[in-house]
Amino acid sequence: MLRHVYVADSEQAARAALWQTDWVRTASEHLTREDQPVVEGLNDRTPLTDVGPIEDLWERLFYGTPDRLVELHRRQAALGVTDCLCWFDLGGLGHQDIVTSMRLFASDVIPAVAGAAVR
Repeated sequence: MLRHVYVADSEQAARAALWQTDWVRTASEHLTREDQPVVEGLNDRTPLTDVGPIEDLWERLFYGTPDRLVELHRRQAALGVTDCLCWFDLGGLGHQDIVTSMRLFASDVIPAVAGAAVR
C-alpha cells in the first residue's frame, strides 16, 4: 500500500495540509488527460469539476494525529495489508513541517503498530 502521510498534533492542523495532496491530484489528473500543459515548469491549478471535494481526501489519506494514523494502520492490517510505503513530502509544505510529521510518525505511530501486520 502507498499512502500520502502527514502527522500533526491536531486534526485541524492535518486537515489544513490537505491542499498539498489536492494539488498533486489536480496536477496529475490534468497531465493524464493532456488538457493542461506544463508551462515554464508550472501547472495551472484549475480545479477539476468531476472529482469530489477536497474533504473527501480525508478518508483516503493517512493524515491526522498519531492516534488516527495508528487506527488507520490497524484497519489496513486487519484487511491483510502487510507493507506500507509512506510518502511524506509531496511538495509545498515547509521542510520543518515535514520533519515534524516524520518524527511524530517514528515516535508515536511506528511503536504502536509494530505488532500489527503492517511493517
